[in-house]
Amino acid sequence: MKRLFIGILVISSFQMFAQQDFKLQQDKSVPNVKNINSVSQEIQPRLYNLIALYHNVQQAHWNLRGPQFESLHELLGDFYGDLGTKIDLLAERNLALGKPSDGRPDAVAANAGIPAAPTGFQKDHDVIKTLTPQVLTVSNNLGMSIEAVGSNDVVTQDLLIDIRATVDLYLWKLRSFSYN
Repeated sequence: MKRLFIGILVISSFQMFAQQDFKLQQDKSVPNVKNINSVSQEIQPRLYNLIALYHNVQQAHWNLRGPQFESLHELLGDFYGDLGTKIDLLAERNLALGKPSDGRPDAVAANAGIPAAPTGFQKDHDVIKTLTPQVLTVSNNLGMSIEAVGSNDVVTQDLLIDIRATVDLYLWKLRSFSYN
């Protein structure tokens, strides 16, 4: 009987504490960043760009055909894997700043700034022609955001620089498939 009483007491204590409302003062639990709204306004468009590019790269990876299949398939698999990691880091940075991140498919489609991937099978050389300008657009957009964030938030700026370095690496690798 004593064990039953102690068990009930423990459970009711847990429920009492679990029901408390643990509200944090949002403005006191985020990093001290100058112009936090303007920093977040640079993050969200880059998320839209990167998510759209991620899906386009993945689509090409799945539907690729042609003599360059093996090497390009592997490259595209690595690329969208790296993009997925970078997208998550950028979205979480926005959350760390106390701002929501939006990755809803309809919002990405409306705000991506790059065209959707073609449907169906894609020839290897067409994948290069399609993806290269998209990757360049994303790289250039990252560059503008790096400058815009500037000294307002060096952590976000550093993250954007890292993401751009990754995007630029794959841009170079995609260009390497061409003789031009």
